[in-house]
Amino acid sequence: MRQRLTLTLIGLVLIACSAILPSCSPSRYLKDGEYMLTKNNVKVVDSKNVLFDDLYYIVRPVTNKKFLEIYPLKAARYVNHLPVTDSAGNVIKDTKFMQKRRENGEPLVMLDTSMIGYSLDQIYTAMHNWGYFEARAWDTIVYKDPNRMHPGRHKAEVTYFVEAGNPYHIRDIQYHVEIVEYRRIILSDTSNCVIHSGDRYDADKLLEERDRMVSNIRDNGYYHVSNEIVSFKIDTLDARRYLDKKGHKTLVVHIYVNFDRISDPEVKERHAYKYYFNNVVVYPNYDPTSQWPTQRTTYHRSRTDKTNYTIIGTNFDSIPKRALDRPIPDIRPRILVDNILTKKGLPYSQTLVSRSRKKLNDLRNFSYINIVVEEDVSKRDTVNRTGQLNTYYYMRRNKLHSLSAEIEARSDKADLSLTYSNKNLFHSAEHFSINVYGGIGFRIRTKTKEHPAGFTLENKEIGAEISMNFRRLLFFRKTQKIEANSYGTLLKIGAHYEDNYLYRRGLYNAALVYNWSYNNYLSHSLSPIDLSIINITPKGDEFYEVMRLYSKDFQSKYEDNILLSAKYGLTYTHPFSNPRNRLTLRLKMESSGMLLTGICAMANAPKDEYGNYLIGKRNYGNFEMAELDLRYSYNINNKNSIATRFNFGIGVPLFGSRTLPFEKSFYLGGSNSMRGWPYRTLGPGSYYNDADENLIQDIRTGDMKVELNLEYRGTLYKFIKYGIFADAGNIWLMRKDDDMPNAEFKINRFYKEIGLAAGVGLRFDFNFFIIRVDAALPIYDPGHAEGDKWIGLTVNDKGNTILNRSINFLFGIGHAF
Repeated sequence: MRQRLTLTLIGLVLIACSAILPSCSPSRYLKDGEYMLTKNNVKVVDSKNVLFDDLYYIVRPVTNKKFLEIYPLKAARYVNHLPVTDSAGNVIKDTKFMQKRRENGEPLVMLDTSMIGYSLDQIYTAMHNWGYFEARAWDTIVYKDPNRMHPGRHKAEVTYFVEAGNPYHIRDIQYHVEIVEYRRIILSDTSNCVIHSGDRYDADKLLEERDRMVSNIRDNGYYHVSNEIVSFKIDTLDARRYLDKKGHKTLVVHIYVNFDRISDPEVKERHAYKYYFNNVVVYPNYDPTSQWPTQRTTYHRSRTDKTNYTIIGTNFDSIPKRALDRPIPDIRPRILVDNILTKKGLPYSQTLVSRSRKKLNDLRNFSYINIVVEEDVSKRDTVNRTGQLNTYYYMRRNKLHSLSAEIEARSDKADLSLTYSNKNLFHSAEHFSINVYGGIGFRIRTKTKEHPAGFTLENKEIGAEISMNFRRLLFFRKTQKIEANSYGTLLKIGAHYEDNYLYRRGLYNAALVYNWSYNNYLSHSLSPIDLSIINITPKGDEFYEVMRLYSKDFQSKYEDNILLSAKYGLTYTHPFSNPRNRLTLRLKMESSGMLLTGICAMANAPKDEYGNYLIGKRNYGNFEMAELDLRYSYNINNKNSIATRFNFGIGVPLFGSRTLPFEKSFYLGGSNSMRGWPYRTLGPGSYYNDADENLIQDIRTGDMKVELNLEYRGTLYKFIKYGIFADAGNIWLMRKDDDMPNAEFKINRFYKEIGLAAGVGLRFDFNFFIIRVDAALPIYDPGHAEGDKWIGLTVNDKGNTILNRSINFLFGIGHAF
C-alpha cells in the first residue's frame, strides 16, 4: 500500500512539473523568427580522439546556464521580471525588486546565425592548429517548434559537424638564425627540442618550442632577446610525396624556424650583447608609504662571492620600541643572500631570477616579491659587446604572527587543530609553531542480524606539538649548496594522549628532520633521530578478554614500547609534457632498534622471556620498514578524469621481535582506503574468527599491505561531481601465528585473499575544499567463512531474500587519494 502511494505521489509530481515548466519557459515571450539557443553540439564524424573534446568550448554563443543541467533558472528569472510596457513600448512598471531579480538572472541567449559562422571559423582554426589542415566543418540547426504550434517553445539547437581527415606530420625542422651567438646556443640544444620529426603538427607545441629556445638564449646571458624575434614558416607543398614506414602516403609539413624579425640595426646590435649580473640591492621590508628612517648596509657573503649586497632596511634604533606601528623586524642579511642566486660574474639568466624568487618565497615571510633587473649603462663594453646588470629585490613582509584552525571530518573520525606560528622568531626566518589538537573516533553501524544500527564512540584523543623550522641545514652548513632548490631543518617535540575503548595510550615524540631538494620534481627528507616513548594502560577486564582471542605475539603490539628510528623519505613528481597527466611517487623507509640493540649488547642489558633486550623493563621496537605510494591521474577533459593509486608497505620484525608495534602496523578500511570496509576492519589475510565480529577495529593490523584503487571522476553540475570507484587489497602478518590461521602472507595463496569493493559517491567541489560522500559494497571479503566470501543473495530470518553484504556509507573532506 505504501509503495503504491509513493509511486502515485511521484507520478503527480512529474505531471505537475511537465505542466508547469513549459508554462514558465523563458522563451514564451519571443516573437516570430526569434529562437532561444538551448544547446550546442560538436560531433567529429570520422574520429573519436579525445583531443576534439575541446571543440565544444570554443563555439559561441554559450547557452544559458541550467540548474542541475535541466532548467535555465537564471534565464527564467530574468525574463519573468522584465519591465512591463504598454503597446507603444513605454515602461509602465519596473520596481526595484524586478531590477534586482534581473541582476541575479541572465538575458536569454538567442540563436544568431552570424555567431554560427564565427564558431565555424574557430573550429577551422583549432583543427588547423592541431595539424588537420584539410578538415571540413558544417552546421545544422534544429528548431523545436518551427510552426509555432506550442507557445513557449521558440527554441533551437545547433550541431556542428566536423570531418577531421588525416593529420599532417612534421617531415623536418630547419633553423635560420642570423645572430651568430644565438645560432651556437640553438643548434647545440636541439636534443631538448619539444617538436620532432614524425610528430603530429601542433601549433601549441611550436609556441612551447619558441618559449624554450628564447628562455635558453636568455639563460646564456642575452638579456634583450624576446619572443617577437622568432617566427615559423610552415610548408605543405610537398605534402603527398612521402611514404611512412608501412609504405603508405602520409601528409607532411616542413618547418622553418627563423630568428630574423629584427629590422632596426641598433636594436639588432643590442640583442648580440652578453650581460652579466653585477651588484644586488635588497629591500627586505619594502613599503613605499612608510615614514620610518632606513639604513644602508653592505654585505659580503664569502670570499668566493664578489657580489656587493646592499641591504636597505629599517633603522630600528631610531624607532621607539613601543611605537604602535613599529615595523616587523628585518631578517638577517645572511639568510637573505643565501637565497639570492644572481651573483656577480654569472651570465644573466632568467631561470636564476625565477629560482631566487621561489627561494625567497619559500621563506614564507613575504607577501610580495618583485625582482627588477636594470642595465648599468656606464659599464657597457662596445668592443666585446658585454654589459652589466644590477638586480633589485623589493619584498613586502607578511604578518609576523598567525593563528589558524583546521578541521578534519570523515565517516569514522573528526578532528579540530589549532596552530600558532611565529615566522621570524630569531630573525633568521625560523618558523616557530605550537599545534594543539583534539578529536574523536566513532563507528556508525548499519543494522544487521547480529546487532542493531547505532553510533559507537570508539576513542577520544588530544595532543600538542612544538616545532621549529629552520631554512638551513643545522650542524651541516658547509655541506649545503646555495644552488639547491630548497633545504631546511625541522626540530619537533610532541605528546599525544588517547582514551580508547579498551585502553589509554600516551605517546611522547621528539625528532630531528632534514629536508632538501635540487629541483621542482624530486625532494628528500632524512630524520637521523626520531624517538617515541609509548605507554599503554588497560582500562579493565574487557581489554584482557579481547587479548585472549589472539596469540601472545599479536598481544605484544599493545605493550609499552620505545622506538628509536632513522627515517628517509622521497617524493618524485614526473614532469609530463602533457599537463593532462600527473604521476607522483612517494617512498618512506624506516629503521628502528639497531642502535639500541648494539648499546644493550655492550651494556649486557637484561632480556625478556623471548631473549629480547629490555630498557628500564620496556621493550623497544626492532624492525625495518618501507612503504611505496604511486599515484597517477589523467584529465580526460575539463569535467572528467581518471585517478589510480598503488600502495605497498612492508615491515620486517628483527632480532626476536614477533610483530611490528601497533603504531607502525598497517591497516585498511575506512574513508580513504578499501572503502567497502569500516575503519581498520579488513584482514589480516583470510583470518576468520566468529568472536571477532563486534570487537574494536584497532585489532585488525598487519605487517604488510597491498592496495590498488581506481576511480573515475565526472561532473554532474558545476560544483556537484561524482565518482565511480573500485578498490582491491589486504594486509598480512609476516610471520605465522598458530592462533591466527591464514593471517600470514603466503605466495601461493595471497592472490585469493585480496579483498574487492566497488562503489559510487558524490563530491561537492567548493574549490578550496571538497566534501565527499561515498557508498561502497564489499564484493569479495577474504575474512568471511568459506562459501560466504563473494557477494550474493541470502534468506533472512523472515524469509526475505537479501544481499549478504551491507553497504558502507562514508564521509570525508577531500579526495580519498
